Amino acid sequence: RMCEIKQANSGLCFPSYSIAVSDSKAKEESQEVAHSILSAIESILHQSGLVLSRRKVIVLGAAGNIGSFLCKHLVNGRLHETNTDLLQVDSKFHTNGGLHQYADLEHIPEKELYSRDLFIGVIGKSILQKHHLEKLLLQGDSRRIFFASGSTKTVEFSDLSDWLYELS
Repeated sequence: RMCEIKQANSGLCFPSYSIAVSDSKAKEESQEVAHSILSAIESILHQSGLVLSRRKVIVLGAAGNIGSFLCKHLVNGRLHETNTDLLQVDSKFHTNGGLHQYADLEHIPEKELYSRDLFIGVIGKSILQKHHLEKLLLQGDSRRIFFASGSTKTVEFSDLSDWLYELS
């Protein structure tokens, strides 16, 4: 319908972003959402006297619209120059899509996976399972682990929530 209106009137008075598959919406909005997610994470970390730049980060959904901008912003200034081994997970990658890019958690070497202390999820489903969480706590390098869901579905860490509820 927008295309018909645009064609009939030689354009639109205002940009219109009515559907999520719009190229403009996907690029422009996703970039701003990624900035907002990182700003929120930084605010929370700062309240605890911590900084984002030193976190060992994994992005779940790294090849999606928001996830790709998260990765770009993290490696282009949000992470310290000595801390650039950002792990990226997305089913759009092959088993090992490149340096630190994986199709799923099962293909990440355990030492790499369990060295993470910040999990950012924009994947729209829970892929961090109970067995990952147990190993992360028992074998992980960090005493503090942060989980941030950046999608509207907020299901990235539902298995974590269920597991913590079960433990309590």
